[in-house]
Amino acid sequence: MIERPLYDGVDLEVLAEMPNYYGWIMQIFQEHLCGKAIEFGAGSGSISSRLLPCVDELELVEPSANLVRLLRFRFGNLQTVKISPKTLEQRIAEPLAGLHQTVVAVNLLEHIKDDLEALNGFWRLLAPGGKLCLFVPALPMLMSALDRKFGHFRRYSLNPLTDMLANAGFLVIRAEYFDFLGLIPWLIVNRWGGVVNFNSAAVKVYDSVGVPVTKALESLISPRIGKNIIVIAEKPRS
Repeated sequence: MIERPLYDGVDLEVLAEMPNYYGWIMQIFQEHLCGKAIEFGAGSGSISSRLLPCVDELELVEPSANLVRLLRFRFGNLQTVKISPKTLEQRIAEPLAGLHQTVVAVNLLEHIKDDLEALNGFWRLLAPGGKLCLFVPALPMLMSALDRKFGHFRRYSLNPLTDMLANAGFLVIRAEYFDFLGLIPWLIVNRWGGVVNFNSAAVKVYDSVGVPVTKALESLISPRIGKNIIVIAEKPRS
């Protein structure tokens, strides 16, 4: 994972103002969360706070010194939370493996140069029957200056991603495009317009108006394309 010792997390503060969006992600993840869990790229803790009620123990892996301080402020007094100020590569290289029931990675894999090795690492961390809950940006055609600013190596397409998960040993339970309507403003504003910052007001409007509409539509029919991909994958029991 890219080292971010001076990362100010401003974009995460803006995106934290999306309770409907994160709630939608968590609604899909929730039934697969249990036991001893580890979240990679915990950031400012927007997903972490939603994971806590669903698991017994939670390890938060985050390399940015700024964000580690924030995570310690938010969660440091909780006995069920461990904060690991490490890169993904450092954490998956540790010898203990096969101990976790859940691995969560939201908006992380795109930051990893060797993403297949990251998936291999997730597989090693999981106990048999354990679940990987993964959320990544989708569609290479949406790759923008904002993606590059935040250190994204790529955006994903569904079939190559599920093939890569299978190559890492996972059984893919659910994999689908997510947030169809969201790709339109991303295409216009970020891909074509070249905007490299999130607009707080626009984010709030989309979360309060666009997300409920998109969620309702996608509950009826799975979209053929979308701004993101959401995946549930399992480490087989045998």
